[in-house]
Amino acid sequence: MSHDDGTPKVKFDPSSKLGRAVFQLVDASQKMNAEIRTRVARVRNLIEASPGDPMTRFKVDGDLSTLMRESRLNPIVRAIRKAMSK
Repeated sequence: MSHDDGTPKVKFDPSSKLGRAVFQLVDASQKMNAEIRTRVARVRNLIEASPGDPMTRFKVDGDLSTLMRESRLNPIVRAIRKAMSK
C-alpha cells in the first residue's frame, strides 16, 4: 500500500548549495556543546527528509534562529536560509 500525498519527491543533493551548507553546519558544530549539536542534527534530518518541501523552512526556523546566536555558525545559517526553497 502506497501513501502518496501528491507532493513531488525531490532527493537531497549534497553537491547543491543547500547540501554543502548543511554539511558545513554539521562540520562546524562538531566541537560545540550538546544542545547545539542536537539542533544541528534536527535541522539536517528535516532538510534531508524533504529538501523540496516549502514547509521545511518553517519547521527549522526556530532551530536556525537559535543557531544564529553562535558567531561561528552565523554565515552558514544565513547560507542555509538563502538556499532553502521559498
